[in-house]
Amino acid sequence: NIVLFCALLITPPRQWWIYVAAALPAHVLAELRVGMPASQMIVAFATNCMVAIVNAFAVQRLMVEPPWFGTIRKPIFYVLITAFVSPAVCALGGAFVQILGGGSINDYGLFWARWYASNALGSLTLGPLAMICIESTTRPRLAPTGRIVEGAIIATFLVVTCIIAFEDLPSISSGYLPLLLYLPLPIIIWAAVRFGAKGASGAVFVLSVVLIWRTLNGPSLFDIGSPEANVFGMQLFLIGLSPPILLLGSAIEETRRAERTTREREGRISFAAASSNVGLWQYEFATGAFWTTDYCRTLFGLSPSEPLTLDRLVSRI
Repeated sequence: NIVLFCALLITPPRQWWIYVAAALPAHVLAELRVGMPASQMIVAFATNCMVAIVNAFAVQRLMVEPPWFGTIRKPIFYVLITAFVSPAVCALGGAFVQILGGGSINDYGLFWARWYASNALGSLTLGPLAMICIESTTRPRLAPTGRIVEGAIIATFLVVTCIIAFEDLPSISSGYLPLLLYLPLPIIIWAAVRFGAKGASGAVFVLSVVLIWRTLNGPSLFDIGSPEANVFGMQLFLIGLSPPILLLGSAIEETRRAERTTREREGRISFAAASSNVGLWQYEFATGAFWTTDYCRTLFGLSPSEPLTLDRLVSRI
């Protein structure tokens, strides 16, 4: 679903039918491996494509263009649409896949919840990272070596912490389950603070991969009973954890973007003032704080590091 969603996201809607048709053979091959009958296969393909189409349409209309996670408003739209509204609506049809396979209509709510959780989880854990990778291909920039090393260290710490936290050790986990569940959280916040939306989405992805691996290859903390219940519990945990982390990373990204914009504007103003042989100064009456541009100091023969007051500037004038 995420692969199809990304393909639709970067193409005009009039060409979407090509990518939907191209996804059909892969879908058929995957479902034939588990022996899914034709009726179930059609319903599953239709609902999966509907999730990708609705998500791509909403992102193109509401988030418009990259950077998709550069402001807090855009990821709010993304989370609401792709993790709540779209999968919830499409799961109304997806629940019939298990019913057509012999499931009881009385369990429709459970089937709906499972179908919803699987699609919502993909949108939260893999979708943002895929969108950021697409965005990076349109504006490629080589990261400094120090940033790459720091990112690798954070990823390594997160993997090790998750493996330790999600190991099912009855002697430890029985009394400290909340601590184990949120043990990776400081490292995830570290990634979000240092790398913004990229760090947040990458950390969520790493956490999800390790947790899924631990749950499927057990034992893990999500040993509730049946395999379906174990996976569903893990999905709900990740769905609850991912949105605030993504929003935190985007908020940090927006703050840094605003700071860069402010510095650029101040630089342009200072350049324009210097070009006009004008020095700018500002005095705060309430606090006594005094500020001047570097060119203003040069005009009056003041050292760049010299403490400055209004009286001193007036005496120079």
